[in-house]
Amino acid sequence: MIIKKNVVIVGGGFGGLESARILARYSNLFNITLISKQENFLYYPALYQLAEKASTYFSVLKIKDMLPRSINLIIDEVIGFDRIKKVVTFSNRSDLSYDILIVALGSVTEDFGTPGVREFMYQFRTKEDLDRLRGIILQYLDSNQNEPIIVVGGGPTGIELAAQISTLFKGESSYDNIHPRVMVIEALSSVVAQLPERAQHFIKKHLLKLKVALYTNTKVTSYDGHILKTNNGEFISKTVVWAAGLAANPLLRDLNTETDKKGRVIVNEYLEIPTDNNVFVIGDSASTLRAGLAQTAIYDGAFVARSIIARTIRHKREVYSAPKHVGYAIPVGKGFGVASFGSFIFRGFLGSLFRNIVDFEYIIKRADLRSAIQIFFHKTRE
Repeated sequence: MIIKKNVVIVGGGFGGLESARILARYSNLFNITLISKQENFLYYPALYQLAEKASTYFSVLKIKDMLPRSINLIIDEVIGFDRIKKVVTFSNRSDLSYDILIVALGSVTEDFGTPGVREFMYQFRTKEDLDRLRGIILQYLDSNQNEPIIVVGGGPTGIELAAQISTLFKGESSYDNIHPRVMVIEALSSVVAQLPERAQHFIKKHLLKLKVALYTNTKVTSYDGHILKTNNGEFISKTVVWAAGLAANPLLRDLNTETDKKGRVIVNEYLEIPTDNNVFVIGDSASTLRAGLAQTAIYDGAFVARSIIARTIRHKREVYSAPKHVGYAIPVGKGFGVASFGSFIFRGFLGSLFRNIVDFEYIIKRADLRSAIQIFFHKTRE
């Protein structure tokens, strides 16, 4: 008789869901529990669309609808780990024991100690954050205010959001006279600095065409809800969105193991804690070469699931190697995107279409055909 192992996955993001999805194929070997603080899966690559008047349905999916029925889903907040007792502790229920633990906590907002970020700026991390942000943006545009909407952070998320806001009412006759002023403030010398220079050029050129003002080499020093202070002067706005940084989840410290300078867990060649082969750490939580990307979290989740299966059935396990090529597909307003495929860069409608296909492929594999089709056709109509 096979005694099933209790696998507990903490985190309902890209990595945790991927591990759960693959391990569920071996329900004869494992009892699988996935724990998420939120009942919704936020599809971060499409969150910028929540600035639209369209339903949040297109970027928010129910986690229970993405999991096989054999998986036990717990919606609660994990507040600690005890690796000696092999339990996960909660804020609202009894401890949960595990044989194997997968830590996929994702990241949290990094404010770099900047005064006013958490108190006055709009965040971009939970469904509640996004609903509130969408309401404020629509209210701002309806009142036709003269103050700019400021996005702090010129990475992909900030750029996507800024471009979306600038084209929010494009093509709607009732809003012909509304031309929102949008600014992006970036501390580095270029927006989307992590991309190749050619891709940066295409993105910046289109943003300027959309009349999005770009302020680079500009570091925010404080914000009081009205005045945004930077090393290059002050800006007046009641609508400032923080999209500037992410940090490792502080709960990782409760694992009582070595971390890197960014707070991510040092792992071995199987993504295990070196002193505890029953605890795996993946995605943004692990100190790996390409941590922080959705593609890496998915890759890690699949790798760890395969590793657990192989170890359980006494097969040889593969050694972890970070994904060699991580592409990008960044929408820059309606009907325009910049995307890579190998060494090729697509821009304009092709770049936008490529991004839509990427989103379609992810959702159809992990949710359902109906959701994928609705997302794809909603986006391609833009």
